[in-house]
Amino acid sequence: MARALGVPAVVSLHGLSDSVQTGDLIILDGIQGRVVVNPRPETLALYRTRQERYRRLLQDQQHLIPLPAETLDGHRFVLRANLELIDELDLLKKIRRRGHRPVPYRGALSDAGAAERL
Repeated sequence: MARALGVPAVVSLHGLSDSVQTGDLIILDGIQGRVVVNPRPETLALYRTRQERYRRLLQDQQHLIPLPAETLDGHRFVLRANLELIDELDLLKKIRRRGHRPVPYRGALSDAGAAERL
């Protein structure tokens, strides 16, 4: 769910709050599911490089968004969305503005009429 909202997340951090103190520098790696507390300078530099590389990757993939949902051999398919939160409808609106019309899974929304209001 966090990834759908663009929020990095790491789960099952048993005991982490006991080992972190005010002022600690923390790296939250939501892609690999890691937390690094008070990283060494070379580790911090590595993660800054990874962060910039990921930002560029997302930027470079923007041109793919308006392309049709199609396999490499030309078979088109329908994209469907399994939404958990009403807030995820904003993502669907963004996709629709680019010419796609994903079909939300009706049972996943707590507000059944929200998908129709897109």
